[in-house]
Amino acid sequence: VFAADTDAGAELIASSQQQAFVALRTGQPGRLPPPVENYRATLGPQGNAILDHVLQCSAIGAPAKVAREIAAFIERAGGRVHTQTPVEQVVIAGGRVTGVRVAGRHIPFSHAIVTMQGPVTARLIPDAPAILRTRLADWPYLGVVCALLVLDRPLSGAWTVNICDRSIPMTAVVETTSFIDPADVGGHHLVYVPKYTAPGSRWFTTSDDEIRTTWIAALKQMFPSFSESWIRQFIDSRERYVEPIHRIGAGPVPGFATGVDGLHFASTAHIYPALSNGEAVTRHARHVVDELLRLPRAAALTSSTNTRVSHAAVTATP
Repeated sequence: VFAADTDAGAELIASSQQQAFVALRTGQPGRLPPPVENYRATLGPQGNAILDHVLQCSAIGAPAKVAREIAAFIERAGGRVHTQTPVEQVVIAGGRVTGVRVAGRHIPFSHAIVTMQGPVTARLIPDAPAILRTRLADWPYLGVVCALLVLDRPLSGAWTVNICDRSIPMTAVVETTSFIDPADVGGHHLVYVPKYTAPGSRWFTTSDDEIRTTWIAALKQMFPSFSESWIRQFIDSRERYVEPIHRIGAGPVPGFATGVDGLHFASTAHIYPALSNGEAVTRHARHVVDELLRLPRAAALTSSTNTRVSHAAVTATP
């Protein structure tokens, strides 16, 4: 997957890997080359044929195009993708999964893979054994209230400033554009200012105006030269279950096999002690797919349903 703000930007990023593929297939391997605009237009029939073959399972473009291409790949493999279709319940009867309930309608499946946070998963499986639901519901998480500031200039020049001063209500200041070129994000300077906190924290019910006022005041305390006039846009987002906590002696989180026939659980809580960054999540997803393919009834048809509350996927195989 190669994604950027624009299709052209993504094609530019992808061109480095495309050059490497062509060089390798034509007996000229080497280091990853810098990107080249309109690279494919410079190739002859052989080079384009090579890329057509190796990029059959790729998605290149702006986010909307990438989403369409991933959906098209799933559909070519025999699957179906459902959007704006929140799952109300994973239905369990007789000790096994029988389907999912969506908008009051039961859709039959023999397997369901739940990829959401433990407490959310517990709410989706009311007919699962109580011991499983309790373990999932009680697994502790940190939530996050995160502000994105789109600025017209740099703030600190540092990628990450971790905050230990208790008078500052945030956890860190992450200036993404000290690491990536602002030109790649429309000339803006992007600063993420998160506060990790307990799921029941008052910050989750605080108004947007109070979040903005509090965050800006703290940034002025940290960076005296900072001015509110630098802000092009201020966006805050909140999620109660983000970072799973692994307490000493707590035992393992419920695994992929839950003990309920057809019910599988795959979560970032399984990524431990590694950090749950993008690379680790991708690696874990590959592991989950391998586990799924080992199942005796692993099927070709996969339905992915995005929930509005958790912004995660419940995936079921018939």
